[in-house]
Amino acid sequence: MSAHLAAATDRVLIVGTGLTGALTCYHLRKALRDRIKIDVADMARGAGGRMSTTRYEGKHGSVRANTGAQYVSAASRDAAELLATVCASNGAGACALDRVAAPAPRSTHFRGDDAAYAHWLPREGTNGVVKQFLYGGAPDSVAFGARLLRVAASGRRLRPVFDRGAGEDADYAAVVLAMPPKDILKFFDADIGAAGELQSQATLHRRTNKGKAAALPPGFGPIALPRDVVRTLSSVDYVGRYSLAMWFGDARFAEALDEAWRARAGGEAHDVLDAVVVQPGGVVVAQSTVAFWRRVSGLDAARGAKRRRGGGRGGGRGGGRGGGRGEHGRDAARASMLDALAAVVGRPVPRPQHAKLLNWRTSQVESPARPDPPVVAASGGALVFTGDWCVESSFEGCHRAARAAADAVASHLGLDSSA
Repeated sequence: MSAHLAAATDRVLIVGTGLTGALTCYHLRKALRDRIKIDVADMARGAGGRMSTTRYEGKHGSVRANTGAQYVSAASRDAAELLATVCASNGAGACALDRVAAPAPRSTHFRGDDAAYAHWLPREGTNGVVKQFLYGGAPDSVAFGARLLRVAASGRRLRPVFDRGAGEDADYAAVVLAMPPKDILKFFDADIGAAGELQSQATLHRRTNKGKAAALPPGFGPIALPRDVVRTLSSVDYVGRYSLAMWFGDARFAEALDEAWRARAGGEAHDVLDAVVVQPGGVVVAQSTVAFWRRVSGLDAARGAKRRRGGGRGGGRGGGRGGGRGEHGRDAARASMLDALAAVVGRPVPRPQHAKLLNWRTSQVESPARPDPPVVAASGGALVFTGDWCVESSFEGCHRAARAAADAVASHLGLDSSA
């Protein structure tokens, strides 16, 4: 029996507009239609998460680059059909996809055989797929620039506390947090040590908002997560990568680099470069190996310091600010990646029209807990935690996690998701 008897129209909040959050919104709306209200919030300026697309206005018009996930990948028939159907139209528009028969060589974190996966490249950028599902879910409200500070409770009511960007005094029957587990734990004051500090993207954003107290609303109290939930969330480990996107006015260098990188496929793993992907318009996106990211960000040094002290929270300071204050820093990361690209292609890298270096601190799931079903619930089912970490870092994984989250919310509300 559900712990909650649905009101006439319950409100559900989804925090996180990456692919899993967008898919959760879509699956919830498809299953429950107008029986619930869905609000969505995210601390970023727009939807996408790690499926990030950035744009540059060059001499010959606008050029876009996928700086996070390079492809949209699915292995199961239902995920592939859902992707094709929704991207063809979400009721308001289309998101054109091109099948990629020969994706650029790179490492993956797929659970199954890489050969079982099909890959697509959205013409308008990978974040277009996220938006297609988010708005295809017809949320009742979407708030960007809304940084969650805490989730409080009063009986069966949940009250999120935001620093800005979202409405106040709103109670919810269920809250879905679609984000990395180390960010989730911080909303409930769970101490996860220096490794969590290093890998928490939310913490980096909150540093821009010092002095903002996460005061609890009158009549509401903090939520203590059960030990088994904390243990599961704490066990998930992410890996990071540097992503260097460059726009070249002449596509010939990009084409030569693509040919050289593919020619070395199957050889010895590169120490610095994990992937080199050439995109339309003379765009090159190079992503680093995890080992290089750890070395440059100072993560290895911080872990060593923690071990020498026997634990504690202070070990993350050297690499906990986005890679810019590690033992080498962002400038050294950029220089090393450019040197590596020059060595691959056999000539110097020409000066790009524009370049952007990003530190994807939670790029992919390395050793996920993978709960079964792929969702974690607390507070009698009113809190639902989900993300690619429940399965794998792909469209396939996000789809499975989001569908499980939607089913968990429907079950908590006592609603039949198959109706």
